[in-house]
Amino acid sequence: VQPQINARLLAVLRMMGMGSDDFVTRTTGCPNGCARPYMAEIAFVGSGPNAYQLWLGGSPNQAERTAVATSIFKMKFEDLEATVEPIFAMWRSQRNSPTEALGDFCHRVGVPVVEEFMAAYEPGAWKGMAPAFPPPPAVETPTATVGVASDLLVKIEEEASARGLDAPSLLDMIVREALEG
Repeated sequence: VQPQINARLLAVLRMMGMGSDDFVTRTTGCPNGCARPYMAEIAFVGSGPNAYQLWLGGSPNQAERTAVATSIFKMKFEDLEATVEPIFAMWRSQRNSPTEALGDFCHRVGVPVVEEFMAAYEPGAWKGMAPAFPPPPAVETPTATVGVASDLLVKIEEEASARGLDAPSLLDMIVREALEG
């Protein structure tokens, strides 16, 4: 189930232009804690067939603190996206630095405040909420051109959009990482 959850979480992040953000997530089928879900920044703990408890606020290094149980004890598996979208929207719009981890954010504001935000949130409302830290500015106007196959360019543009960037900025990042390490 974890690979499915990861893919679905990433799809929500990408939809919201947060495809470059990451966090520690864990899932377990029961509350025994064998997969150490209580250490994760966001965790899904089995509470019945296709139902999960939601835990938030664990330390990103999984050492300083454990997550806190929310009041969501029977989240249906099919409700995953609707459950996490408001959490991600709040994190996106209220984080205190561009690198504030999801677990640190949830711990700082507190699970009751996150739950209050979730209760008032309307699906898709993130589109009208400015990110606390907009993506870095686009690279300067290119001084040279590079040929890229049109099908690859479409993929680059899609990936850049999912990360809140433009295609030249993403290509610049990829090339610099490849050449400079």
